[in-house]
Amino acid sequence: MAIHADTVIAEIRNSLKQYDTSGLIDDYSLYNYIFSALRKFGNLITTKHEIIIPVRNKRATLPSNFESIQSAMKADKGWVESEIEQDHLQQTYFWKERTEKNNTWNRCQNCSKEYGEKVIVEKIYLHEKETKFCYTNPCYLRISKHTKKDLISKDCNILSNNSPYEITINDKTVHTNFEQGELFIKFYGFEVDEQGKPYIPQSPHEHLETYITYFLKRKIFEDIWLNSDDTSIEGKIQYLLMQEKAEFDYAMSDVKADSLTFKGFAKLERMNKKRTATFEYSLA
Repeated sequence: MAIHADTVIAEIRNSLKQYDTSGLIDDYSLYNYIFSALRKFGNLITTKHEIIIPVRNKRATLPSNFESIQSAMKADKGWVESEIEQDHLQQTYFWKERTEKNNTWNRCQNCSKEYGEKVIVEKIYLHEKETKFCYTNPCYLRISKHTKKDLISKDCNILSNNSPYEITINDKTVHTNFEQGELFIKFYGFEVDEQGKPYIPQSPHEHLETYITYFLKRKIFEDIWLNSDDTSIEGKIQYLLMQEKAEFDYAMSDVKADSLTFKGFAKLERMNKKRTATFEYSLA
């Protein structure tokens, strides 16, 4: 199974009530710190994701849960086939589905010759209604040699090709050699909810959760120490750092062990497929 970030943060707030009531614990910072902690385990605790992101002025921004790229394509915006009407409900349920297909047609009624083009269709469902976005001219990209190796997955399939389009990944920014377009990216990343908040996979002995808890508490105290003259916090920081290092070794052993599988992510992945891309066919 997996634990939502808010559950861990709530436990930390409860254990540090004095600092919480003083407004010294910031959820947004803790979400980012959780991603930082998870990245120390690389692709060992990631799952596959797909996303469409726009390129503007030769730049695009990757999602917060990105860890390493598996493939990428460039495409142009085509058309919208249907529009979703505004739905005023107390609860909203939606998901995305993307497919790549060939469109064929005859240019005249008596023609025997067919014409075609590759089209990627992104469907966004909201209750029983649907918007269908179509993207044209998809083609694979190549990755620049300036991209760090740890941002490229071992099964990346666009390292060497003859594409005229190139991307360079720098942290969470994609730099391109074309001004604008749409990027269809398959990547390994951490599980997140619809708001981008992370999940923490549970290891057999809960060392991963414990490590992240110590990591977050240390970061909280460091932020307090760096922004105040409270020197008494230094001892707490040293204690938490010692515990954090010990739990990291245990957590890494758990992650690498055969007993840690992604069965706990099965339900999350099924949900994720509803709201993220799913390419049914690869490009020819």
